[in-house]
Amino acid sequence: MAMPMGDKAFSEFSHYLAGAFVLAMALGEFGEAFAVFSISWARYLLPISMLGAGFYLLVWSDIDAWPLVEGLYKPFLVGDWETIQHKLYAALLLATGVIELLRRRGRLARPWWRVPLPLFAIVGGVLLFFHQHHVHAGMEVIMLHHRILGTTAILAGCCKLVPDFIGSSRRTAGALGRPAWDLVWSVLVFLVGLELMLYFE
Repeated sequence: MAMPMGDKAFSEFSHYLAGAFVLAMALGEFGEAFAVFSISWARYLLPISMLGAGFYLLVWSDIDAWPLVEGLYKPFLVGDWETIQHKLYAALLLATGVIELLRRRGRLARPWWRVPLPLFAIVGGVLLFFHQHHVHAGMEVIMLHHRILGTTAILAGCCKLVPDFIGSSRRTAGALGRPAWDLVWSVLVFLVGLELMLYFE
């Protein structure tokens, strides 16, 4: 059964908005990798964008999951796995966004607080391989897009974890004297945003 045009347009808009949030994250991460931003708030682009995306997914990700209070628990009762997965993504985004915001403000200084961000990218990427949409004619294209998106996210998360495993990312510094892995992470985050902006059903 084909998806109603209103649902199709809303789904595509949601992916484009998510893409805009991720591109904002990438901009902040590029700034960190190259140390080109002298303004202090630029380092908060990633956590603020994560919080914005998480709030949007929590409240507006599914037009059939209203009102809000009912939409938070009803999908679990009826087994609406697409909506449940969206709410799970929202929870992960909000939790990781709060952790990153506190970490970048110096409130969470322990090394292990660096792990939730790449772990979110890896877990989120894996979940995309199992993400369900309502059945319609473009399902094969959607699943292919989700697999590409998931693979990119997993690679990004792994690259973000590498410096912690090798001890010091300064040993892999690039030509500009910045950690090469931070640059690779930033590029992959940008690609995730671009892939979301190219989404269609």
